[in-house]
Amino acid sequence: MEKHFITALLVVILLAPQTVLEAKSRHHGVKERDHDAEKHDYEKKKDGKHRHYSRYKKHKKHRHSHSIRDELESINKTVADIKAKIAALGPGLKGDTGDKGDTGETGATGATGAKGDPGPRGLPGIDGLDGLDGLDGIDAPGHTAALCDLYQILFEQSLIGALAIPGFCPQSPGIFAIGDTGPAGGIVFFVSLGGSRGLEAAPADQGVAQWGCFGTFITGADGTTIDTGAQNTADILAGCTTTGIAADLTSGDILSNGFSDWFLPSQEELHELYSNRAVVGGFASEFYWSSSEFDNNGALGQRFTDGAQGGTLKNFSLGVRAVRAF
Repeated sequence: MEKHFITALLVVILLAPQTVLEAKSRHHGVKERDHDAEKHDYEKKKDGKHRHYSRYKKHKKHRHSHSIRDELESINKTVADIKAKIAALGPGLKGDTGDKGDTGETGATGATGAKGDPGPRGLPGIDGLDGLDGLDGIDAPGHTAALCDLYQILFEQSLIGALAIPGFCPQSPGIFAIGDTGPAGGIVFFVSLGGSRGLEAAPADQGVAQWGCFGTFITGADGTTIDTGAQNTADILAGCTTTGIAADLTSGDILSNGFSDWFLPSQEELHELYSNRAVVGGFASEFYWSSSEFDNNGALGQRFTDGAQGGTLKNFSLGVRAVRAF
């Protein structure tokens, strides 16, 4: 409270000099007017005494200026004393908090933070459900025909070896050896699974022919191993429609006995035929075609005089011998 009073007093004091000066100025104006009247009277009464009046006027003006200066110095000293007291009081009381300003604009999105460390490993999952039980087995046969039917099913599903099939079963596919006559009337030259599976060759050549479609790549006719010759032949006939080519001569029922699944042998199948050429017999040509394509211009063949194998141009004519799998 004291501080507020002193501040107000200071404002009054700071304005006081100007007010005093204005008052002095007005007072001085009045006195000047009075003095001018006195001077006029004086001149009337004391005509001729002009020099004396000038000295009088100068003295009065000097005395008046000195009085104003003394009063200003006193006022300034008082103001300085008041300022010193206000400074000694220290900072004023804290004012009330102003109103909240408007919300600023949203800043730009910050950069993506660094990737955090991997979390802990999860718990193991629950065990899966148990699988379904298998089907019940068939009842044991009570007579020979039923027993042979069971063996035939197991044999066709390759669940047992051919030697396990009893010889008295009429449905048995039979067991073959190299040199035997095969199921389609050919000569057996390759066996597997104890003679229950194998390859048989036609008893004679089907002639001499080109491999076919020189310059054309036949997609799929690139198998070289056992059991790929049949697929090679099917791909050749699908991709090359030229009649009379080697694959064409080996297709169909070539022995007219109801078997039409003959084909041109693959590279390895042709080599097995060469290895047992003495048993099969009837080879009239020096070179024979396989169904294994080499590239768009050639296919693999084999020379039966020494067994050499290699690529030969498709437009060459070589010997053709059909084979069949059982």
